Amino acid sequence: MNAPPLLVSFDSLHRLFLACGVEDNSSAASSLSALVEIGFPPIVSKATLGVLFGYSPRFIGAMCKNPDRYYRTFYLPKGNGKFRRIDAPRVALKVIQKWAGFHLANNLKLSPSVVGFIPKISAIDGAARHCSQDWVFSTDIENFFQTTAQSRVTQSLIKFGFPAEGAELFSKLSCLNGNLAQGAPCSPVLSNICFSEFDVLIENYSLDNELVYTRYADDIVISGRGNPPPDLENKILEIVTAAGWSISSSKTRFSRRPNRLKVYGLLVSGDVPRLTKGYRNRIRALRHLENSGKLSPESEDVALGHLSYAKSVERFGLGS
Repeated sequence: MNAPPLLVSFDSLHRLFLACGVEDNSSAASSLSALVEIGFPPIVSKATLGVLFGYSPRFIGAMCKNPDRYYRTFYLPKGNGKFRRIDAPRVALKVIQKWAGFHLANNLKLSPSVVGFIPKISAIDGAARHCSQDWVFSTDIENFFQTTAQSRVTQSLIKFGFPAEGAELFSKLSCLNGNLAQGAPCSPVLSNICFSEFDVLIENYSLDNELVYTRYADDIVISGRGNPPPDLENKILEIVTAAGWSISSSKTRFSRRPNRLKVYGLLVSGDVPRLTKGYRNRIRALRHLENSGKLSPESEDVALGHLSYAKSVERFGLGS
């Protein structure tokens, strides 16, 4: 993700202090320094954020007060015939969200079980942890972003070190209709922060039962050897619902050998993740179109994305 540097156009904290009219030994300077020291975006007030991006505090306040004016909404088709609502921020808001999300994601310390939206970690890495198991349990948190409340975002940011004013400002600039926006570039990392304490609960349960747990965004996967604990599904349901989210019953499933085991769209029955037969056939057809120069301009980007992903899976299997 291309994002501005941590201090945007400033080359030092001292210069930022001068531009903001902040004394070096003030509490405001202390709050800014504490965030920058750990690589977090220095969001402490409208005034400071305005200086960083060249916006007036009044304009930032308007984005907080009337966020719906700074998004455009459209719908993308889902595989089940339904549509997914996307709320994409307009440029002035998006540049702040990209900057904040990028630096937060690159410097967060989360549970190793989290494999979604983590730098240098992919769904392939997550799937690999479940290889050669006897069974796989998977479920989805329903409408994860849209049911992650702004108040939870604020409290989670405070727990991770943001001052109260900065946490509230950050959450207002990241949420729409009181929840994380599906389409905002900072929503993935903020959802990881909000679910972090529950990742630890599920991870501890898994460790106690010698299971493997990973989460990619809203997709929870647990696997193991032998027989699964009889309380597994109820335990996960209990943790997630007690936290205020819901589980998608239509996407909850157990898979056991000798049936195929699939995690994040990849087969994990062997030692390394593999593409499904259907996906391999699709890749074969796309490679033929690419080699014969028959990819249409409209489909080229999507096709090349699929081909690149397939190569990543193949390279992972070769250990490179």
